[in-house]
Amino acid sequence: MQSHGPKRVYTPQSLEFWFEKLAGEWETHFSSEQLEEGHRIYRDGEVRELELTAGDAIVHRRVDKKDEYAVIEWGNGAGPAVRSSTTDRLLAHALAIAGLHEIEELVADEISPLPQDEPAARPAAEVAGPPSGGSRAPVAVGAPGRRQIRSTPPANRPPSRSLVLVFRTESEGLCFEACWQTKAGDRTPALGTAAHAGGNGQVSSGDRAKHIGLAAYARKAHFQYNNETGIYLLANVVEIPNFLRGTLSAWRRLFAIELDANVARLGEGPRAIEIEAVAERRKGRGAAAGSLDLRWIFKAGEQLLSDSEVKTLLARGTSPTIVPNIGIVALPTEQITAIESWITNIAETHARGALSPYLIFSLFNDERIKLTLSPELVRWRDELLAPATVEVELPAMLRPYQRRGVEWMHHLCDAGCHGLLADEMGLGKTLQVLALLTARPVTDRPNLVVCPASVVPVWREEVARHFPHLATEVLKSGNDFRQTHQGP
Repeated sequence: MQSHGPKRVYTPQSLEFWFEKLAGEWETHFSSEQLEEGHRIYRDGEVRELELTAGDAIVHRRVDKKDEYAVIEWGNGAGPAVRSSTTDRLLAHALAIAGLHEIEELVADEISPLPQDEPAARPAAEVAGPPSGGSRAPVAVGAPGRRQIRSTPPANRPPSRSLVLVFRTESEGLCFEACWQTKAGDRTPALGTAAHAGGNGQVSSGDRAKHIGLAAYARKAHFQYNNETGIYLLANVVEIPNFLRGTLSAWRRLFAIELDANVARLGEGPRAIEIEAVAERRKGRGAAAGSLDLRWIFKAGEQLLSDSEVKTLLARGTSPTIVPNIGIVALPTEQITAIESWITNIAETHARGALSPYLIFSLFNDERIKLTLSPELVRWRDELLAPATVEVELPAMLRPYQRRGVEWMHHLCDAGCHGLLADEMGLGKTLQVLALLTARPVTDRPNLVVCPASVVPVWREEVARHFPHLATEVLKSGNDFRQTHQGP
């Protein structure tokens, strides 16, 4: 956006004329496409000059060294008529819409929206500053002296009332509703279908100024208005803290402001979420007994997030998200990546059945995740990592390192873990495994050895030499293990 606003040329009479016209919902006279482009031209500060008369307005802009203008004529008919230097209908109406936004801002600047019977008179040639402390420097040209804007005769003017903005926190963003409040404390909706249904048709010049001013201020702060509900919403989470810490103070000078208990938390900015894995062993009986039960805990300080809140956060990824009773929260990228990777691996490798407790060791190796173990699981881990002290009868031919290997695998089996024997070739892995199978027989169940066909003779020779009491069978053509055969 450019660093200064458009030049504004107007008279008190022209200001009153446009004040009257903009009191209604003028945006209904344009298409959504025209409104979108008009909003963009206004936001980008492309309007260079605004000339107002009591009947029409001329909007100027300069793009790529080319001057363009749009003339807005508003007689006694149903709505505004637009003429332009361009033949592009969309562009012509968009430029007119941007001009109407600028007029709204001018009206908001020059006609006090403070709750009082008569708006404060100001010199027509006074330079008005921007509503929210911005950098616009509008120029007003008109007859010297003071003016009074009066649209309703004093005898018929409704009683003075305040425009109260009630802010609340929603998961979609920061929103507010506007309502009229009389001196007696009675409130009625000021916007939306409810306001139209309950209106009595009497609107003072001060009320119209507040309406127009609110629309201009809300648009500048990037609030979006819902015509049906009458609610303004600021959905850009990143902009909310700056609005609450800065812009809202300027709004307090113009409107009565009410905030719910959660709004203040939004002004603190994003809070980091701590993620912790809590592991314990399942109790009870059955196949799942003793298996791993892993829960993920998401905390903001000492406050735990609910399952639904966690689901919403994970759906948004690392983007800042509003949790109404906490504020704006952001998930740490590294932890989310680690959790997603861990969950994906578990889903792929253990799609069916219970999780084995030894899977906690994959979390121990990830410093990005805080892991808390139940007391029972801590004891199990410590016993598992302690030196193997099992008393098991093993063949005398085993060498000391082979004996330690068999004892360690035996220890892992007792702890419900699976071992991996990774000795180099020729160190007796086959002999160690056979010694383990002999020491841990499974009643009425065979052991299955899966190995390359080239080493099948080695396995059979080792069995015949050291463990002749073991019966073996080889999967081959004509023998699919459906029948039980005796022999070596």
